[in-house]
Amino acid sequence: MVKIIHILPHTIEEFIGDGDYSNFDHHSIRFMEKIRRFSRRETFDLKEELWTLSKKGLSATLRHKKGFTVRLFPLSLKLPLPLEISFPLLKAVYREAVNCFPSPQPMVSRSQRVKREEVIWHLHSYYLLMNDFISFILWLKKQKFILHFHGGGPSFKSIKSVFYTIYHYLIGLKISLNLANGVIVLNRDEEKRLIKFLKIKREKVFYFPNTVPANLLALGQKLKKSSPQGFRLVIAGRQAKLIQPKFFSLLNNVLSKKKSCFLYLIGLTRQNKEIAYLKKEFPRQVELNGWLSQKALLKKFRSAHLYLHLFQKNEGLPIILVEALSQGLPVLAFDVEGVRDVVKNNENGWLVSSPKEFSEKLEEIIAQPFKVERMRKNCVASIKNNFLDEQYFPRLIKIYKSLL
Repeated sequence: MVKIIHILPHTIEEFIGDGDYSNFDHHSIRFMEKIRRFSRRETFDLKEELWTLSKKGLSATLRHKKGFTVRLFPLSLKLPLPLEISFPLLKAVYREAVNCFPSPQPMVSRSQRVKREEVIWHLHSYYLLMNDFISFILWLKKQKFILHFHGGGPSFKSIKSVFYTIYHYLIGLKISLNLANGVIVLNRDEEKRLIKFLKIKREKVFYFPNTVPANLLALGQKLKKSSPQGFRLVIAGRQAKLIQPKFFSLLNNVLSKKKSCFLYLIGLTRQNKEIAYLKKEFPRQVELNGWLSQKALLKKFRSAHLYLHLFQKNEGLPIILVEALSQGLPVLAFDVEGVRDVVKNNENGWLVSSPKEFSEKLEEIIAQPFKVERMRKNCVASIKNNFLDEQYFPRLIKIYKSLL
């Protein structure tokens, strides 16, 4: 039996709306589910645990509804990301590493030895300070571990974050990546950066984008024309909570000019004053949604005309874009790292370089909805050819096996 310990070294409370820690939804849990499914297909006997941090100071071991063991560790230093620190987590990593492969016992016969689990460590979000410490402990104890890039990068939220960013990019990151047995990246720009600038060996770097299962694709009857009643825009996921103020004037302008234009905001756990204003000014045109099941979310995507991705910062590779395109929904986004891996200009969406260009392109698309309908099959095909679970998870199982 092989145990995969996934470490998510940041707090998870923002993903726990109802306070139920055994029922939270996070990309790490969905990722673990996929590993479990494909390991069974590959007849690879493993079990998985998730170790993560609690902002509320909880120290607990619980059973997630998906069947995984989740260990919560309290914060020791309540600093902003990427500086959150938990000494209890570091101590637990050290103890587990010490116990994984005990010193050989030559005086005891092989049949009498206690068979212990082999452990592979999968560290998520390597742009966090905790991963620097964990990587060193695992290397010191000769453990096998993988570092996994999910996005992130330089942080300038505080003076401390600025100092950490300088240290991380000049020293910490290169050391951690070289100590690891493998590095998983979500996008091609990050892959090139590691190989070209940080001089990480090419054979250690694995391109592994966010993906969806093949049975999620909108094919045949599912790929219907968008709703004929008006032009429907969608903004979903965490960005529905994080729309920058400068984009509200853009949305306000579009909704004012185009009374037949509708906006779905999906994934809101709280409203800011700008969102409240939009809903008040355009009660018929703006629809606010909280968390939706995947089935309900994909149904919204299939009924819409265009997905708006309003982030101008580099990203890992947004899973929400993969899901939208899988349902035949074109995307209008900024041409930044991560996004350009999945959105191809004038093929399955449009990429722009500035808010002004974004606004102009949006008005052009709304005025010519036939362009959207022509593009829908391309959207699905782009995911079918490049971003399916079936194309990548068997490869991850092989990587795990190679570490044993």
